[in-house]
Amino acid sequence: MAIKDPLLHKLLAAINLNATQSAEATAKQTRVRIHRIQYGRRVLTERYGLISIPFINYGRLGVVSYLILFSLRSDKHRSQILKAISRHPRVGWLGELAGTFELGCALLVTEVAQVRDFLRSICDTYGDVFSTQQIIPRVTFEWFGRRYLAPAVKQRESLKYTARDKEISVDQLDIKILTALANSRSETIQSIAKELGIPYPTAIRRVRQLEENGVIEGYFASIDTEHLNREAYRTLIQTGTSSREAAAKIRKIAEEDPRATYFVEAIGPWEFEIGWELESARELSAITSTISGALANRTVQVQVLNELSDLKWSFFPSEEVVSIR
Repeated sequence: MAIKDPLLHKLLAAINLNATQSAEATAKQTRVRIHRIQYGRRVLTERYGLISIPFINYGRLGVVSYLILFSLRSDKHRSQILKAISRHPRVGWLGELAGTFELGCALLVTEVAQVRDFLRSICDTYGDVFSTQQIIPRVTFEWFGRRYLAPAVKQRESLKYTARDKEISVDQLDIKILTALANSRSETIQSIAKELGIPYPTAIRRVRQLEENGVIEGYFASIDTEHLNREAYRTLIQTGTSSREAAAKIRKIAEEDPRATYFVEAIGPWEFEIGWELESARELSAITSTISGALANRTVQVQVLNELSDLKWSFFPSEEVVSIR
């Protein structure tokens, strides 16, 4: 069911990258009465499944996100394979795609050997099931969110992590809190404290420390694209160069287009990835032309993948993502 109420669109735009801000702050920002803000938030949560997602800086934890794109040789054991991937404690995202690849997952690792072990665990159980496969470590991930909800407003903020960020020391309780925050539908630290069986003052102090240390960069509002009459796509871009100039030009495209939701720098078969939420697939032609034109003196290759559905999505799927020694 698509959201048609202008108030709800305005509210979503206001909490785009600040999903935990108070109703008072949102009312002041939007110049909408506080009781309407409270009503709109309740409708978005109860009717449309709005949740607040913590943006966790993997670089601070020594974690690298590997995007694995693949197709299966046949539909034999398909449901079991997808269930096994979805249940893996290091898989944060699993989705169905249309394009060169039919599936994709994000694997969160602290050692590259864990990528090999993950793939072997699937093949040891189900055989040589992958017909095509690409494995891409993400060096930088920058989240812009849904700026198209308020395209006239110039959004300068973004949520970002890089694999080069200084690593922060955390303990097992920190990891438990990150896991609970990322997987609980509740927005209150009180409920997180109750879930973990720890005093509320301890929980709030630990969360604030994680925020101050940059482990939690912020909180963004998450809601299914179908409620916004949009379809999600990602463009995979190969420029044949690792220059900073090329990276700056590709990032500028994502930064200046409100339809772009995120920007990735990667190592492997392609160097950049931009996520899009579009009203129509027809918009892709102009987008790919813009990308190619940004580096007119080079042969730029662009692959387009349509994100059909998310089978699993969590920024921090389990405590096993980071092993405390």
